[in-house]
Amino acid sequence: MNTEIDIATMLFLRYKNPVVSLETILADYLPHMNQKTAGRKAKNCQLPFPAFQTGGGGWFVNLVDFAPYLEQQRQEAKRNWENMQCSI
Repeated sequence: MNTEIDIATMLFLRYKNPVVSLETILADYLPHMNQKTAGRKAKNCQLPFPAFQTGGGGWFVNLVDFAPYLEQQRQEAKRNWENMQCSI
């Protein structure tokens, strides 16, 4: 029996909303990127996950779309860690 909770569910539990602002995602997961750069990348579909605008306002991210990006980052970190463990 798999007792792990998927990342999308964990994100929903954290934010209590299926959609959060891109600004929140930046602050919590991508602090190296400023809002202006992120907005430009979102407009040009250059973020590693989809973002959208509503009514010409700020940018938003659906957590179901953001979760695979986090999972990919986690898997890459795990592979790197495992490779380092094997080389010690």
